[in-house]
Amino acid sequence: VVKDSRELPVVLFPHAKVMNGPGSPEFLTEKIKFGPFQGQMFVGDQALSNIHRVDTEMVSGREQGVVLPFADGLKSGAMRLKFDPNDSSLWIGQTGRGWKARGGSPFALQRINFDPKVAVNAMQTVRVTKNGFDLHFTQAQSDVDHFGSIACTSWYYSNSSAYGSKELGTRQEKILKATWNPAKTVCSVTLENFHVSQGDSSDSSRVYMIDLGQTNFAKSTDPFFAKAYYTLHSIPK
Repeated sequence: VVKDSRELPVVLFPHAKVMNGPGSPEFLTEKIKFGPFQGQMFVGDQALSNIHRVDTEMVSGREQGVVLPFADGLKSGAMRLKFDPNDSSLWIGQTGRGWKARGGSPFALQRINFDPKVAVNAMQTVRVTKNGFDLHFTQAQSDVDHFGSIACTSWYYSNSSAYGSKELGTRQEKILKATWNPAKTVCSVTLENFHVSQGDSSDSSRVYMIDLGQTNFAKSTDPFFAKAYYTLHSIPK
């Protein structure tokens, strides 16, 4: 069958939710000092004028991972990212030529500097567990007893001859509980009946969208930074 013989994508970028036209990737290597995102990949989008991070892990011999928001509201379409080895800043080459970019400008060049004096409050990564997901934050979260409601939705895509695929088999995942580590930096989310869905051979693996839009985290940052998208191929045993 097709799914058993083809190379599955490590992560999927949900269309319109995350990206429409991804640019070239840039990796945060050990030589660059750019906040709490070491080892992650950065990808900009032409149409939505934003940047997302990608972090992966190996589970049962298969690489999979999560897409996380990094920057929004750029002046034009983010196509070429490059870390400067001299000062570790991130240069963003942008264009709106040919396709309209949300940023509005026909072209732009912007730079992002990491200031170590400014605390970064972000979802650092998401890791899969046998019962759900661990959400790792860069800072301790305040008032976790009244953190707010975490939502989780999942779906998959069909590999067809059509131009793209709609979101199929959408489920509102039931969260049984959410518990925090003593440092208040990791939230462990337990889902009901968590398993790898077995679909048709032409279907993609299921994408899980974790939405913190109704939590204290979103209120202290911005709704754009409150969503993570995990592509699930395997679950730890």
